[in-house]
Amino acid sequence: MKHICRYIHIVPNTARLQAVICPVYAGVTAISSRYGVIREVRVRSGPPALREWNRRYTDIEIFIQPGDSVPLVQRVADGDVDAAVIGDPLFPFPKSCDWALLREEPLVLVTPASMRVDDPLEVIAHESFIRFDRSFMVGKLVDIFLQQHGINPKAQFELDGTEVIAKFVAEGLGVSILPKCPQVVAQDAGTRYWPLPEPCPTRNVGLLWLRSSVRAPLSVALRNILLESP
Repeated sequence: MKHICRYIHIVPNTARLQAVICPVYAGVTAISSRYGVIREVRVRSGPPALREWNRRYTDIEIFIQPGDSVPLVQRVADGDVDAAVIGDPLFPFPKSCDWALLREEPLVLVTPASMRVDDPLEVIAHESFIRFDRSFMVGKLVDIFLQQHGINPKAQFELDGTEVIAKFVAEGLGVSILPKCPQVVAQDAGTRYWPLPEPCPTRNVGLLWLRSSVRAPLSVALRNILLESP
């Protein structure tokens, strides 16, 4: 799962924009704010959220750069980025940061649409398996599930990203375990998803921001828009 950073350049030319976004910016001519966002949010929720942001705050320019979620936690704490939309990294967040949950995504089994599934664990154990890259948090969550159920799948591929894995599954190259994110739910007729038995980890996606940052109100505004987005 690749990640991105959003670099937001804010030029509050009007008193209305200054008041709506953050009153402390009155008299400031230009402010730069940087955000990291995981790929799934960029692909599905990103465009509607950015469209709404642009509608509300017309003087904001948004730029995108690659990043990675776990290092982004430290970068937020260090003030290198102002906020990050990430999956919960399964370790405590820095006390200097605030976290807002945006959505919960339980892991699901993803198979070709033509495959019948009576026992998801049997399917995972006996079908060719497409792993999510274990250097990313989703891959680690999948490993936790497999270990909890004592399954050592026949892994043929180890790939990065829900979209590419879903495409491999649709082509009949194997089955996979992915978060029940919008990309998985909205897949075309080439794939189906099936609930997994407990215990089953959940990826929690949320916004992490530096509480003491002068730009924290911008992060809160972004949080509100993301919560409104599909």
